[in-house]
Amino acid sequence: MNLITHYFSYIITAVSILLPTGALANSNELIFYNLTGYDYPGDRLVLNALSPEEAVQKGIEDSEFMDAKINNLVSRMTREEDNPFEELGYYHAALALGMTTDIDFRDIFIKTYSLVNVGRSNALGSLEQIYRNGTEEFDLSEISMNGFSNISKKAKLRFEDDFIDSDTNHPDLANMAMGLFSTYEFAKEFLNDGTQRKAVRGVYDIFLCSKIDTYKDSTLDSFYVGADIDRDPGGNPHKFNGDCSGCHVPLDSQRPAFSYHAYNENNSLRFDRQLFVLTKLNRNPKEYGGTLIYSDFWENPLTTPTHQARFDWRGPTSGKGLQEWASMIVNSGQFSRCMAQKVLQVFCDKSEDFHQEPSAKVVVQDLANKFEDSGYRFLELIKSSVRSPICH
Repeated sequence: MNLITHYFSYIITAVSILLPTGALANSNELIFYNLTGYDYPGDRLVLNALSPEEAVQKGIEDSEFMDAKINNLVSRMTREEDNPFEELGYYHAALALGMTTDIDFRDIFIKTYSLVNVGRSNALGSLEQIYRNGTEEFDLSEISMNGFSNISKKAKLRFEDDFIDSDTNHPDLANMAMGLFSTYEFAKEFLNDGTQRKAVRGVYDIFLCSKIDTYKDSTLDSFYVGADIDRDPGGNPHKFNGDCSGCHVPLDSQRPAFSYHAYNENNSLRFDRQLFVLTKLNRNPKEYGGTLIYSDFWENPLTTPTHQARFDWRGPTSGKGLQEWASMIVNSGQFSRCMAQKVLQVFCDKSEDFHQEPSAKVVVQDLANKFEDSGYRFLELIKSSVRSPICH
């Protein structure tokens, strides 16, 4: 018995070296650490006496949950390369509110809404609502000087369905963001080259955790490749049929979803269905035979058994406009799994490829299922993740 006791004492000592200070004593301490990024500063006996649910809530109520962890998570959903020190705007606020308030997380991608400043007093001392439509440049500091820490007290998302007749000061619905991918910040990052391919690639990378190398496919029909792409790159048509076509087909077939959206050097985002599609979508200095874009009709060719197994598309894989395309993205099984992966990376310090392990895949799928069962409440996904054995 003494030998067994000594053995387990050795194991506990070894494991404690790998854990943050104080996290070993009780799982509640580790829960708090994972939610905030630092050891609990108060009486640990009090923390350890709480139920796991109460410990989770205490961590969420700490300012570092928003300022450190949610900020980190939002950064990972902003561009293909993380930049936690970037300026925060409408796009970032929508993500932060979508993650931490009781809404269906998919709604911020597929519905029309505005950001409402509800914490500003007017000259009479009463609160007034200032609406931000999302298609114009906006600095989050206008609402919250402290970043994300008190954003839920200062702002909320107002969806088109929530407007009532008495709302006389809200922006024209035609100028409101039609989901996250039609916001100014998204356009500045992904629509700045005029071809709209970067937008499709970025969404797949960020929200489906799928870099283009994982879904490029030279067996797909090259019919979809745009007219602006050289069919004889460097005098080698075989290169087009091999490397070029495999990447361009999934991008070019879906980029028409953004065909009426334009970002220009004047730092403005334009959306106008009455105007023609972007000229650069169909032309470059050299023109080639290929699919011309005349509308915002898009089609997703990644529906072969192999691609279907990866993305788990659950609805239409063709449609018109950005909102229908975004709906395809967020209703896929891969979207839920990707969100679970990102939460585990931020809150449980998992590596980018941790999910490749068979046991981790099972956990990720289980968390994705719970996320969907909760009605896509992102905060519930975070709560489930930090209490999961994979996070301990």
